[in-house]
Amino acid sequence: VQQPKDFVVDQRGRGDEPIPISVERSVKQGFRGVWPGRYHIDLRRYRGERYVAAVTSGGVDLLHEDLTVTEGSAPPPIEIQLAPGPAQLDVSVLAGGKPVTSAQVLIFNGQGESVRSEHCDSKGATSVRGLAPGTYGLLALPEGLEIEYENPQVMERFANRMKRVDVRAGAKEILQLELAQEDQN
Repeated sequence: VQQPKDFVVDQRGRGDEPIPISVERSVKQGFRGVWPGRYHIDLRRYRGERYVAAVTSGGVDLLHEDLTVTEGSAPPPIEIQLAPGPAQLDVSVLAGGKPVTSAQVLIFNGQGESVRSEHCDSKGATSVRGLAPGTYGLLALPEGLEIEYENPQVMERFANRMKRVDVRAGAKEILQLELAQEDQN
């Protein structure tokens, strides 16, 4: 059984297979034969014992910006820096005071960008590991609810149901979230 890769570099707007990167420590990864275009790095699969402190390429902060590759050029290597002491969130999802077993928890960074999606177990709980210190928004939604969570206008409908949490390096927070239903307004 092949393990899922920790990170993927995915070209925006193309249907090509993403480029996988697997890391256990800080690493510098180069690429050849990359198509021109805009790429973003997807960190949602990372579940390591450290947290992602920085991802850069040629001075571009890939945690907040896309990497642009122009015709006839090769992108600078991608540098992934991991740091010790990741935060952990242990989350329970409730509806009317009872655990919800078919829910997903979306995690957004301080800029409102989706960084993770976790599914609840049979007890309505999930554990989010490997988080960098910072402020996060958490939202519990029914499993299978298909929404464009990358679209700020769509997520505006759930803004009053999102729970904010500040986490420190190495901290473990225990949270309860009420299952959000899409607002009808």
